[in-house]
Amino acid sequence: IPAVHELFGLWTSFRFHSRFLDELEELMALEPVVKEGDLQSVQGLSSSPNLIQLKDVAYSYPGTEREVLADVSLQVSKGEWLGVVGPTGAGKTTILDLMSGLCFADRGTVTVGESVLDSSIVKDWQSKIGVVPQEVILLDESLMRNVAFGVLPEDIDQDLVREVVRLAGLEELLKKMPEGLETRLGERGTRLSGGERQRVGLARALYRKPSLLLLDEATSALDQETEARIIETLQNLSKDCTLVTVAHRLSSVKPCDSIIVLEDGKLVAQGSFDELLEKSRTFQRLALVS
Repeated sequence: IPAVHELFGLWTSFRFHSRFLDELEELMALEPVVKEGDLQSVQGLSSSPNLIQLKDVAYSYPGTEREVLADVSLQVSKGEWLGVVGPTGAGKTTILDLMSGLCFADRGTVTVGESVLDSSIVKDWQSKIGVVPQEVILLDESLMRNVAFGVLPEDIDQDLVREVVRLAGLEELLKKMPEGLETRLGERGTRLSGGERQRVGLARALYRKPSLLLLDEATSALDQETEARIIETLQNLSKDCTLVTVAHRLSSVKPCDSIIVLEDGKLVAQGSFDELLEKSRTFQRLALVS
């Protein structure tokens, strides 16, 4: 069992994984307890909301006056793939944090379906979210345990593990593994390549059957061939799953249904990849260095 500080490090990397968050809450009381009067709104949250919306949202980090985001409005429909791009410090990751309830807006509202995202529904909402971070942290455990991260061994759905391994494009790797799904991956996944680790991260996120899948620079360190394979996997996901991708490399957002461009905390443009190449100077600058 990892030491407490290692668990905290894992929470930082997998902050969207609610099972792990629940364990930390019991130890560290990180999140307010849902009050009895709030249970109705928790039970009323749709399993797959038709719309996620930010309306006139502003946010600044605690202890600072500078707004990381200022008067941002956007919406993502069920099954849509939204790309989020912009220069460093533009507020891209904060968009993901607000959508997932890791922080709440200082001004404006975030709604999930017909419910305002607040402390009364955040725990339930986070249980419906999967995330693929830039750096996937893996345990020196079996492939199966790493994919079903946070699930007790006796509760792991092996058929689902095999399905998400297939969806993540890990079938060829699995064939080469001497003990199949029970093969240990080594400390921090040292027996895998960078692309294979990202695919395990994707399989882990898909195991949760998320309504919302967040990708935070998930393909930025990958070669073009590996990135293309992961993008193909994402394009083939069920339309019940909404995707939001934060990226520096514009090739990661080219297949998105819609892309928003952030600059200095403001939403300065929105459209398809080709539309933004024509009308957005910020997007054009990003394309030159991407």
